[in-house]
Amino acid sequence: MNETALKIHLYGIVQGVGMRHHVRRQAQHHGVRGYVKNLASGSVECAAIGARPAVASFLSAVREHPPGRIDRIETTPLDTDEPFVRFEIRF
Repeated sequence: MNETALKIHLYGIVQGVGMRHHVRRQAQHHGVRGYVKNLASGSVECAAIGARPAVASFLSAVREHPPGRIDRIETTPLDTDEPFVRFEIRF
């Protein structure tokens, strides 16, 4: 399977607006595994693992209709051995 894994940081008004739940719904809809969590810096961090087209569609959906205001999104390759089986909200 041709999978990709990304670490994604969302910046802007992304905490206290339902962003984590929105991201999880989009991940489940697109068949992406990983996690989403708030960071102390006020940003939101995600790990997204799945087929390349699914991860790309997930990222587009998160960008298009956020519940808050995303000012900037940064993505970097994610190197992990963690066996993600679903998408979860982490605290």
